[in-house]
Amino acid sequence: MLSQYDTGFYIIFALFRIIISYNTYPMRFLIVALFLIIGSTTLKAQALGLRIGRGWTMMRADTLIIKNTNQIDTFQVALEKGGRNIYAGLFFRLPAGPIYFEIEPMLSSFEYRTRLEDLQEWNGGSIMKRERFTAIEVSAGIGFVCWETLRFQGGITGQLWTNYISEIQAFTPEYQNDWDKIVQSYYAGVGLDIGNVTLDFQYESTLNGIGDNMTFFGQPYSLNANRQRLTIKIGVIIVGAK
Repeated sequence: MLSQYDTGFYIIFALFRIIISYNTYPMRFLIVALFLIIGSTTLKAQALGLRIGRGWTMMRADTLIIKNTNQIDTFQVALEKGGRNIYAGLFFRLPAGPIYFEIEPMLSSFEYRTRLEDLQEWNGGSIMKRERFTAIEVSAGIGFVCWETLRFQGGITGQLWTNYISEIQAFTPEYQNDWDKIVQSYYAGVGLDIGNVTLDFQYESTLNGIGDNMTFFGQPYSLNANRQRLTIKIGVIIVGAK
């Protein structure tokens, strides 16, 4: 008979094999959700909990000079370095000896701050506009536990935004943005388990940028932006043990 650790290992292995076999990201999201439901109802070794968090964004991006239809420099566009992120969701942890596998579906709210300067009329002045998003983020990671309370963990995150509000688009009709729906990132961090309370500190960086495909005056531009985030998350285990 398989022990709970053997069962956990085989489920982790099967999950990764299935995720890799699908090329479409919506299907991968569904597979993760399915394993989360199955695991939470069948495995005694699980830990299921609630989690909230706060993030701080750092951006690396090009500065753009936008030309109008007459090829005259009209706008300068640059991303600001800071931005807020708020998270709320669930986490499911499946142990396999000292190693564990964790799935974390979260709802998130975040923004990109964009500095816009009119090179024709404002005499060097500029304004800051926001691109606001709400999204579903699913993280899948592997970690190991030291001294029963300290954890080290790393993995991947898929972000699928569901709603988008652009202050730039409301400000100037010459602007359009076709943001990529999916953003992929990797993360690494440390965590603490204190009773049923979890505390996590993570660093995250995008794998292929944030998909900033914009259009001004009918011409395509890209900021070639990459995002790094520092996050703090606190959770509480409501089912199972840590």
